[in-house]
Amino acid sequence: MKLLTTFIISLIILFIPLSSQGWDLMDDFFFEYSEPEITLKTGSLKLFWSANTYVPYGYKGRRLATYESKVAIDALLEIIGENPKSLKYSWFLDGIFQESKSGYGRDDFEFWVKKLEGDFHTVLLKVFNESRSFSTEESITIPIFAPELAIYSKEGDWVNLPYSTAIKDSNIFAEEESSFLALPYFFDIKSLWDLEFRWVFANEVYKESSLTANVFGLKITNKKVGGSLEQILKVVATNIRRPGQGAEKAIKVNIY
Repeated sequence: MKLLTTFIISLIILFIPLSSQGWDLMDDFFFEYSEPEITLKTGSLKLFWSANTYVPYGYKGRRLATYESKVAIDALLEIIGENPKSLKYSWFLDGIFQESKSGYGRDDFEFWVKKLEGDFHTVLLKVFNESRSFSTEESITIPIFAPELAIYSKEGDWVNLPYSTAIKDSNIFAEEESSFLALPYFFDIKSLWDLEFRWVFANEVYKESSLTANVFGLKITNKKVGGSLEQILKVVATNIRRPGQGAEKAIKVNIY
């Protein structure tokens, strides 16, 4: 029996070429083959947010989030050894899992602001692969602001106004025409057509609803000679689409 076993083993060895490939085949024959393990490494997970609120032409800052505006968040994951789109993204808004907006490759997230000014929303993102051998997470806080109005005073070219500084007071001269421009920031609107402007000067109300309603022309006549006169100019803007959203701004006007 031992002779027969020895003979069979000898035949197997004889039929395997004595080369590097042959030894590889023998290794596969005697040892179990295993897949090489892919190591996942992450450099960083960053979240970037933006709001869809209105800003005037030329504004270069961040669009702030206000009540009932929409916020969009994009995730940027730097990873080696895996396609970011093949990973699972789990989004949480204020600690509540957003199942319908989570899933494989879901690297962006949107939500509507439901909190008022002074408060904030917190968004948490967890990213992991199928086997959970890799996972990372990052959170971000989005503060909520109120819409704002800024008043500008300028003669001539209105286009360059967004690059200038808003005024807190203005000096004008009687019998001369002056113009003031109110620019809205961070309203949940598509255009100025969605806002109703109401100007108040010397306790007189001037309501405008046209596309140029944010422009107020002023000319003081029959002023008494000598000295200066101080009045308050105020503008109130109301969102027609969302009546609860509005802002106001007042400046001091010195009349000479």
